[in-house]
Amino acid sequence: MPTRRQLSFAYAASTRTVQSALDSLAADGFVEAHGPKGTFVSQRPPHLCTYALVFTHAPDRNQFWTALHSDALRRRREQTQQIDVWHNIDGHADNEDYRRLIDQVKRHRVAGLIFVGDGRPLSHTPLMNEPNVPRVAISTKEKYPNVSTVSPDNCSFRRRALDHLAGQGCRRVAFLLPVWDRADALPLWYADAAARGLDARPYWTQQIPPDCAASATNIAHMLFNPLQSERPDGFVVADDNLVEAATIGLLNAGVAVGRDVKMVVHCNFPWPTQSIIPVRRLGYSAGALMGACFSELEKQRANGGTVATEFIPAMFEDELEIPS
Repeated sequence: MPTRRQLSFAYAASTRTVQSALDSLAADGFVEAHGPKGTFVSQRPPHLCTYALVFTHAPDRNQFWTALHSDALRRRREQTQQIDVWHNIDGHADNEDYRRLIDQVKRHRVAGLIFVGDGRPLSHTPLMNEPNVPRVAISTKEKYPNVSTVSPDNCSFRRRALDHLAGQGCRRVAFLLPVWDRADALPLWYADAAARGLDARPYWTQQIPPDCAASATNIAHMLFNPLQSERPDGFVVADDNLVEAATIGLLNAGVAVGRDVKMVVHCNFPWPTQSIIPVRRLGYSAGALMGACFSELEKQRANGGTVATEFIPAMFEDELEIPS
């Protein structure tokens, strides 16, 4: 960059004003001062390199959000991307972090926004309306109008889980599903089970909120109660927040997993939920989801792009390349 004296002359400003401006640019990451060598434009300016991962609640609310948060920290640690993580961005004017993030966006200090959670409270805020800001949401539902979405492919999870159980010789399957699954999801589970010769009965299907995981223990015990004349020999737990409690319920029912029942459980890789019995983990790589988000943001920066949805398929743990 020009020297301070040159800038003072060019803009008819005092050297103190120029120094203050350069200090502000350096603090924001736009320029770097190298002593006698001078001041240089940053090779990684924030409007091109600093991304915001925006959670509408705290990321420890569920395992999926925790996995995404952990992947963001990994990328920042490995200097793959510079990511600032923002929590509890709810669109309320009295939320200090929300106001700070809006300031960052309006001052062009953000290369792109990645939203996680319910975007409806943010729909009419500058986070959604500020022009020329790349945006993408990680979501399984249409909560972000006019924003591209990266979504875990629930269809691939359902079909791969059922393929595995049918391949293991199962004939009767029980489901423990999150309560927020789509209203039309249950018929799809039943139809795909029937297509594979699996008997899936309504009373072998239970849905509970993932934040009520303790109930999964009694539910699993009930589903596999040994006093039943006929009980399932396959079990799908489709939310990793429920896995540990559900496996305790199987033990309480006296079930030998692997012999009496085959089990497929959801996982957010590479951070598996603890299980006290052997299970087959199937799910989504947080790294793949985040990587797809960055690809979409770069595409928008290059050519504007169009609103699109990219589905990330479910994979078993031995099929994934997990970052160390």
